[in-house]
Amino acid sequence: MEGDPGSYCTIARRAGDEWYVGSICNESRTSSFSLSFLGDGKYNVKIYRDGSKDSEIVKDIRTLTNKDTLSIDCRKHGGYAISLAPIAPVLK
Repeated sequence: MEGDPGSYCTIARRAGDEWYVGSICNESRTSSFSLSFLGDGKYNVKIYRDGSKDSEIVKDIRTLTNKDTLSIDCRKHGGYAISLAPIAPVLK
Protein backbone atom coordinates (compact mmCIF):
# COMPACT_ATOMS: atom_id res chain seq x y z
CA MET A 1 0.00 0.00 0.00
CA GLU A 2 2.64 2.53 1.05
CA GLY A 3 6.18 2.50 2.34
CA ASP A 4 9.62 4.04 2.53
CA PRO A 5 12.47 1.73 3.68
CA GLY A 6 13.62 2.65 7.18
CA SER A 7 10.75 5.13 7.63
CA TYR A 8 7.33 3.45 7.42
CA CYS A 9 5.42 0.53 5.96
CA THR A 10 1.69 -0.07 5.52
CA ILE A 11 0.36 -3.37 4.15
CA ALA A 12 -3.09 -4.83 3.52
CA ARG A 13 -4.12 -8.48 3.38
CA ARG A 14 -7.44 -10.17 2.77
CA ALA A 15 -9.03 -13.28 4.29
CA GLY A 16 -12.32 -14.07 2.57
CA ASP A 17 -14.41 -10.88 2.51
CA GLU A 18 -12.49 -9.22 5.33
CA TRP A 19 -9.42 -7.01 4.99
CA TYR A 20 -6.66 -6.31 7.50
CA VAL A 21 -4.27 -3.35 7.37
CA GLY A 22 -1.16 -2.91 9.50
CA SER A 23 1.31 -0.06 9.68
CA ILE A 24 4.52 0.79 11.53
CA CYS A 25 6.60 3.96 11.41
CA ASN A 26 9.92 5.28 12.60
CA GLU A 27 8.97 8.97 12.84
CA SER A 28 5.57 10.57 13.54
CA ARG A 29 3.51 10.98 10.38
CA THR A 30 0.01 10.92 8.94
CA SER A 31 -0.77 7.74 7.04
CA SER A 32 -3.38 8.27 4.33
CA PHE A 33 -4.73 5.81 1.77
CA SER A 34 -7.76 5.18 -0.41
CA LEU A 35 -10.15 2.33 0.42
CA SER A 36 -10.77 1.71 -3.30
CA PHE A 37 -9.50 -1.87 -2.88
CA LEU A 38 -12.70 -2.77 -0.97
CA GLY A 39 -15.73 -4.25 -2.68
CA ASP A 40 -19.05 -2.43 -2.98
CA GLY A 41 -21.18 -1.74 0.07
CA LYS A 42 -20.48 -0.55 3.59
CA TYR A 43 -17.74 -1.85 5.85
CA ASN A 44 -17.42 -1.99 9.63
CA VAL A 45 -13.93 -0.55 10.23
CA LYS A 46 -12.15 -1.12 13.56
CA ILE A 47 -8.98 0.93 14.06
CA TYR A 48 -6.50 0.23 16.86
CA ARG A 49 -3.92 3.03 17.05
CA ASP A 50 -1.48 4.63 19.45
CA GLY A 51 -2.87 6.94 22.09
CA SER A 52 -1.16 9.97 23.60
CA LYS A 53 1.06 7.79 25.86
CA ASP A 54 3.24 4.79 24.98
CA SER A 55 1.00 2.42 26.96
CA GLU A 56 -2.29 3.70 25.51
CA ILE A 57 -4.18 2.07 22.62
CA VAL A 58 -7.22 3.82 21.16
CA LYS A 59 -10.02 1.88 19.45
CA ASP A 60 -12.10 3.69 16.86
CA ILE A 61 -15.06 2.17 14.98
CA ARG A 62 -16.37 3.65 11.74
CA THR A 63 -18.61 2.72 8.82
CA LEU A 64 -16.87 3.40 5.50
CA THR A 65 -17.09 2.48 1.79
CA ASN A 66 -14.65 1.99 -1.08
CA LYS A 67 -15.12 5.67 -1.97
CA ASP A 68 -13.54 6.84 1.31
CA THR A 69 -9.97 7.73 2.17
CA LEU A 70 -8.61 6.89 5.61
CA SER A 71 -6.07 9.13 7.37
CA ILE A 72 -4.46 8.15 10.67
CA ASP A 73 -1.92 10.09 12.71
CA CYS A 74 0.97 7.88 13.85
CA ARG A 75 3.29 8.53 16.79
CA LYS A 76 7.05 8.16 16.55
CA HIS A 77 7.89 4.42 16.69
CA GLY A 78 4.16 3.69 16.53
CA GLY A 79 1.63 2.20 14.20
CA TYR A 80 -1.87 0.86 13.86
CA ALA A 81 -3.95 -2.19 12.98
CA ILE A 82 -7.28 -2.12 11.14
CA SER A 83 -9.94 -4.72 10.37
CA LEU A 84 -12.51 -4.02 7.65
CA ALA A 85 -15.55 -6.33 7.50
CA PRO A 86 -18.44 -5.95 5.06
CA ILE A 87 -21.79 -5.14 6.60
CA ALA A 88 -24.36 -7.58 5.26
CA PRO A 89 -27.34 -5.86 3.61
CA VAL A 90 -30.71 -6.26 5.30
CA LEU A 91 -32.88 -8.55 3.18
CA LYS A 92 -36.53 -7.58 2.84
